[in-house]
Amino acid sequence: MNDVSEGVSTEPEALGFESVAARLGGRGVLNGVSFKVGLGEVVGLLGCNGAGKTSLVRAATRSLRPDSGRVTLGGLPVQSLTRRALAARVATVPQDVHVPFPFRAGELVLMGRTPHQSSFGFESASDLAIAREAMERVGIADLADRPVDRLSGGERQLVLFARALTQQPDWLLLDEPTAFLDLRHRIDLFGVVREFAESGGGALVVSHDLGLAARVCDRLVVLAEGKVLAEGEPRDVLRPEILDRAFGMAADIFDGPDGRPVVVARLAGDRVRRRLAPDYSGPDC
Repeated sequence: MNDVSEGVSTEPEALGFESVAARLGGRGVLNGVSFKVGLGEVVGLLGCNGAGKTSLVRAATRSLRPDSGRVTLGGLPVQSLTRRALAARVATVPQDVHVPFPFRAGELVLMGRTPHQSSFGFESASDLAIAREAMERVGIADLADRPVDRLSGGERQLVLFARALTQQPDWLLLDEPTAFLDLRHRIDLFGVVREFAESGGGALVVSHDLGLAARVCDRLVVLAEGKVLAEGEPRDVLRPEILDRAFGMAADIFDGPDGRPVVVARLAGDRVRRRLAPDYSGPDC
């Protein structure tokens, strides 16, 4: 893993969120969020649309400055790191990104080496090999010469994932990385994330796929109205009462063949009837 010489800390290596609070457009999007993502683990970040998940990822990459609280790497505030140093340790896969110039997929993946290159920005043979390996690992080596603007949404998502791996970071931040992917590619992508953690990295995965999150993640963190509603192992978090409060969703929970919880949502009519009930207090997702 990468080494950061900017400051000294005796804190264990973790990406930490410490009482992070932020407002956007006059609305509180994060309200005192605290949890950690250690090296060697995959943490799933769940919650209704607008719960604050993307804002939390933006705070970790300094795209959003918290009004209070802080985000840390090994106890050091991310604000104390240069953007180059932060990019060498944390790589992000956004939900989607607009690429204004029709770069080829291979060129976009190679940009992941930028934090590790000299100020002249010339890629080395090693950089090219790392980028090729990442594309092969994700299964998109055949897309290397294709313009990004001619790729499908799912193909672009895999290109962005390969670019993040090419950064060789300590932590991956994945904001709904499977949104445009078919089931096979979802499973493949999460498999690579699992391998990344087993090799010593840490990953924070924003996902609406509760089933896959339960199988891939070591821990789950559920946000509701910008606050942590629940945190723990999947079987402790994916419970009917928590899903009701977080998503306004009635669901049944079963043990899968692997012992992990399986979430089966009830029909829409059941949810509508719950919202019409006088004592309903869940979110209107």
